[in-house]
Amino acid sequence: MLHENDATVIGDRLPDLRKAIHYLQHRQFFCIQGERASSVRRVLENPALRSMVARHFDFAGYDLEFNETEGWYGIVPRIEEVATPKMSPTQTLVLLFLALHWTKCMERGDLDLRANAITTLNEFWLDIEDRLARGQGPILKVEKILEMLKGDFSHKGIVSIGELDAESDDYEITIRPFVRLLAGEDIIVRVNKFLNVDERTTVQIVTERLREWEEMTPSTDEET
Repeated sequence: MLHENDATVIGDRLPDLRKAIHYLQHRQFFCIQGERASSVRRVLENPALRSMVARHFDFAGYDLEFNETEGWYGIVPRIEEVATPKMSPTQTLVLLFLALHWTKCMERGDLDLRANAITTLNEFWLDIEDRLARGQGPILKVEKILEMLKGDFSHKGIVSIGELDAESDDYEITIRPFVRLLAGEDIIVRVNKFLNVDERTTVQIVTERLREWEEMTPSTDEET
Protein backbone atom coordinates (compact mmCIF):
# COMPACT_ATOMS: atom_id res chain seq x y z
CA MET A 1 0.00 0.00 0.00
CA LEU A 2 1.51 3.32 -1.10
CA HIS A 3 1.36 6.42 1.06
CA GLU A 4 0.43 9.79 -0.41
CA ASN A 5 4.03 10.99 -0.68
CA ASP A 6 5.40 7.65 -1.96
CA ALA A 7 5.01 8.64 -5.61
CA THR A 8 7.21 11.68 -5.01
CA VAL A 9 9.86 9.60 -3.27
CA ILE A 10 9.81 6.85 -5.88
CA GLY A 11 9.91 9.12 -8.90
CA ASP A 12 11.27 7.16 -11.85
CA ARG A 13 12.75 4.44 -9.60
CA LEU A 14 9.68 2.18 -9.51
CA PRO A 15 11.36 -0.45 -11.79
CA ASP A 16 14.35 -0.53 -9.44
CA LEU A 17 12.08 -0.80 -6.41
CA ARG A 18 10.29 -3.76 -7.96
CA LYS A 19 13.60 -5.34 -8.90
CA ALA A 20 14.79 -5.14 -5.28
CA ILE A 21 11.55 -6.70 -4.02
CA HIS A 22 11.70 -9.48 -6.60
CA TYR A 23 15.36 -10.15 -5.78
CA LEU A 24 14.64 -10.60 -2.06
CA GLN A 25 11.57 -12.73 -2.80
CA HIS A 26 13.69 -15.02 -4.95
CA ARG A 27 17.01 -15.03 -3.09
CA GLN A 28 16.07 -13.88 0.45
CA PHE A 29 19.37 -12.07 0.99
CA PHE A 30 21.33 -9.45 -0.93
CA CYS A 31 25.07 -9.10 -0.28
CA ILE A 32 27.16 -6.16 -1.44
CA GLN A 33 29.96 -7.43 -3.66
CA GLY A 34 32.73 -4.98 -4.52
CA GLU A 35 32.04 -1.34 -5.20
CA ARG A 36 29.63 -1.65 -8.13
CA ALA A 37 26.37 0.14 -7.29
CA SER A 38 23.63 -2.10 -8.70
CA SER A 39 20.01 -0.96 -8.86
CA VAL A 40 19.09 -3.32 -6.02
CA ARG A 41 21.89 -1.92 -3.89
CA ARG A 42 20.85 1.68 -4.59
CA VAL A 43 17.30 0.91 -3.46
CA LEU A 44 18.32 -0.90 -0.27
CA GLU A 45 20.86 1.77 0.69
CA ASN A 46 18.21 4.50 0.32
CA PRO A 47 16.34 4.77 3.68
CA ALA A 48 13.08 5.99 2.10
CA LEU A 49 13.01 3.30 -0.59
CA ARG A 50 14.16 0.65 1.87
CA SER A 51 11.23 1.59 4.09
CA MET A 52 8.86 0.83 1.21
CA VAL A 53 10.50 -2.54 0.68
CA ALA A 54 10.13 -3.24 4.40
CA ARG A 55 6.43 -2.30 4.31
CA HIS A 56 5.83 -4.60 1.37
CA PHE A 57 7.29 -7.60 3.17
CA ASP A 58 5.72 -6.64 6.50
CA PHE A 59 2.29 -7.30 5.00
CA ALA A 60 3.55 -10.74 3.93
CA GLY A 61 4.82 -11.58 7.43
CA TYR A 62 8.53 -10.92 6.88
CA ASP A 63 10.92 -8.56 8.64
CA LEU A 64 13.56 -6.75 6.61
CA GLU A 65 16.86 -7.16 8.43
CA PHE A 66 20.08 -5.47 7.41
CA ASN A 67 23.54 -4.47 8.52
CA GLU A 68 25.08 -1.72 6.43
CA THR A 69 28.53 -2.17 7.96
CA GLU A 70 28.57 -5.84 7.01
CA GLY A 71 26.91 -5.07 3.69
CA TRP A 72 23.84 -7.31 3.64
CA TYR A 73 20.05 -7.00 3.52
CA GLY A 74 17.54 -9.81 3.88
CA ILE A 75 14.03 -10.86 4.76
CA VAL A 76 13.33 -13.17 7.69
CA PRO A 77 9.89 -14.75 8.17
CA ARG A 78 7.99 -14.27 11.38
CA ILE A 79 7.58 -17.91 12.33
CA GLU A 80 4.18 -17.43 13.95
CA GLU A 81 2.79 -15.78 10.81
CA VAL A 82 4.44 -17.49 7.84
CA ALA A 83 4.44 -21.16 6.90
CA THR A 84 7.86 -21.60 5.31
CA PRO A 85 9.27 -24.79 3.75
CA LYS A 86 10.96 -26.91 6.38
CA MET A 87 14.61 -27.78 6.04
CA SER A 88 15.64 -31.39 6.23
CA PRO A 89 17.41 -32.51 9.43
CA THR A 90 20.70 -32.57 7.51
CA GLN A 91 20.22 -29.03 6.20
CA THR A 92 19.38 -27.82 9.70
CA LEU A 93 22.49 -29.45 11.12
CA VAL A 94 24.73 -27.97 8.41
CA LEU A 95 23.21 -24.52 8.97
CA LEU A 96 24.02 -24.75 12.68
CA PHE A 97 27.54 -25.93 11.94
CA LEU A 98 28.01 -23.01 9.54
CA ALA A 99 26.97 -20.62 12.30
CA LEU A 100 29.28 -22.29 14.80
CA HIS A 101 32.15 -22.25 12.31
CA TRP A 102 31.54 -18.54 11.58
CA THR A 103 31.80 -17.90 15.34
CA LYS A 104 35.04 -19.90 15.48
CA CYS A 105 36.49 -17.86 12.60
CA MET A 106 35.41 -14.64 14.31
CA GLU A 107 37.13 -15.63 17.55
CA ARG A 108 40.45 -16.24 15.79
CA GLY A 109 40.13 -13.15 13.57
CA ASP A 110 39.50 -14.85 10.22
CA LEU A 111 36.91 -12.30 9.09
CA ASP A 112 37.18 -9.80 6.27
CA LEU A 113 36.08 -6.16 6.45
CA ARG A 114 32.46 -7.18 5.88
CA ALA A 115 32.59 -9.74 8.73
CA ASN A 116 32.53 -12.65 6.28
CA ALA A 117 34.29 -15.76 7.57
CA ILE A 118 37.01 -16.91 5.18
CA THR A 119 37.62 -20.64 5.43
CA THR A 120 37.88 -23.78 3.28
CA LEU A 121 35.76 -26.87 2.75
CA ASN A 122 38.39 -29.11 4.33
CA GLU A 123 38.66 -26.88 7.38
CA PHE A 124 34.88 -26.76 7.76
CA TRP A 125 34.68 -30.53 7.40
CA LEU A 126 37.37 -31.08 10.03
CA ASP A 127 35.42 -28.80 12.39
CA ILE A 128 32.30 -30.93 11.84
CA GLU A 129 34.23 -34.14 12.42
CA ASP A 130 35.72 -32.71 15.59
CA ARG A 131 32.32 -31.76 16.98
CA LEU A 132 30.86 -35.17 16.16
CA ALA A 133 33.93 -37.19 17.18
CA ARG A 134 32.52 -38.25 20.52
CA GLY A 135 29.37 -39.64 18.96
CA GLN A 136 29.08 -42.67 16.72
CA GLY A 137 31.41 -41.25 14.10
CA PRO A 138 30.73 -38.74 11.32
CA ILE A 139 27.17 -39.00 10.01
CA LEU A 140 27.66 -36.65 7.08
CA LYS A 141 29.70 -37.04 3.91
CA VAL A 142 31.89 -34.19 2.73
CA GLU A 143 30.59 -34.66 -0.84
CA LYS A 144 27.01 -34.19 0.37
CA ILE A 145 27.98 -31.09 2.33
CA LEU A 146 29.64 -29.58 -0.74
CA GLU A 147 26.52 -30.34 -2.80
CA MET A 148 24.33 -28.62 -0.21
CA LEU A 149 26.64 -25.62 0.07
CA LYS A 150 26.66 -25.18 -3.70
CA GLY A 151 22.87 -25.54 -3.77
CA ASP A 152 20.42 -23.73 -1.51
CA PHE A 153 23.05 -22.24 0.78
CA SER A 154 24.79 -20.51 -2.13
CA HIS A 155 21.50 -19.58 -3.79
CA LYS A 156 20.41 -17.68 -0.69
CA GLY A 157 23.83 -16.07 -0.33
CA ILE A 158 24.59 -17.74 2.99
CA VAL A 159 27.88 -18.98 1.59
CA SER A 160 30.01 -18.36 -1.47
CA ILE A 161 32.01 -21.26 -2.88
CA GLY A 162 35.20 -20.63 -4.82
CA GLU A 163 36.66 -22.73 -7.61
CA LEU A 164 38.43 -25.98 -6.84
CA ASP A 165 42.11 -25.42 -6.04
CA ALA A 166 43.76 -28.33 -7.84
CA GLU A 167 46.95 -28.05 -5.81
CA SER A 168 45.27 -28.29 -2.41
CA ASP A 169 42.21 -30.19 -3.67
CA ASP A 170 40.07 -27.77 -1.66
CA TYR A 171 37.48 -25.04 -2.05
CA GLU A 172 37.53 -21.62 -0.44
CA ILE A 173 34.31 -20.89 1.42
CA THR A 174 33.00 -17.50 2.48
CA ILE A 175 30.36 -17.68 5.22
CA ARG A 176 28.17 -14.59 5.46
CA PRO A 177 27.71 -13.01 8.91
CA PHE A 178 23.91 -13.21 8.80
CA VAL A 179 24.15 -17.00 9.21
CA ARG A 180 24.00 -16.31 12.95
CA LEU A 181 20.66 -14.59 12.41
CA LEU A 182 19.22 -17.53 10.46
CA ALA A 183 20.39 -20.12 12.97
CA GLY A 184 19.44 -17.93 15.91
CA GLU A 185 22.10 -16.82 18.36
CA ASP A 186 20.21 -18.43 21.26
CA ILE A 187 20.17 -21.74 19.38
CA ILE A 188 23.87 -21.44 18.61
CA VAL A 189 24.65 -20.91 22.28
CA ARG A 190 22.55 -23.91 23.31
CA VAL A 191 23.99 -26.21 20.65
CA ASN A 192 27.54 -25.13 21.44
CA LYS A 193 26.88 -25.75 25.11
CA PHE A 194 25.43 -29.19 24.42
CA LEU A 195 28.28 -30.20 22.14
CA ASN A 196 30.88 -29.09 24.66
CA VAL A 197 29.25 -30.12 27.91
CA ASP A 198 27.24 -33.17 27.01
CA GLU A 199 28.45 -33.83 23.51
CA ARG A 200 28.02 -37.62 23.48
CA THR A 201 24.33 -37.48 24.37
CA THR A 202 23.59 -34.69 21.92
CA VAL A 203 25.43 -36.30 19.01
CA GLN A 204 23.69 -39.61 19.60
CA ILE A 205 20.30 -37.89 19.51
CA VAL A 206 21.17 -36.01 16.31
CA THR A 207 22.54 -39.21 14.79
CA GLU A 208 19.41 -41.18 15.63
CA ARG A 209 17.10 -38.51 14.19
CA LEU A 210 19.12 -38.23 10.98
CA ARG A 211 19.22 -41.99 10.52
CA GLU A 212 15.47 -42.24 11.11
CA TRP A 213 14.91 -39.54 8.48
CA GLU A 214 17.35 -41.16 6.02
CA GLU A 215 15.59 -44.53 6.41
CA MET A 216 12.33 -42.89 5.35
CA THR A 217 13.97 -41.07 2.42
CA PRO A 218 15.19 -42.95 -0.69
CA SER A 219 18.92 -42.42 -1.16
CA THR A 220 18.38 -41.24 -4.72
CA ASP A 221 16.10 -38.38 -3.69
CA GLU A 222 17.54 -34.91 -3.28
CA GLU A 223 16.86 -33.14 -0.03
CA THR A 224 14.63 -30.11 -0.11
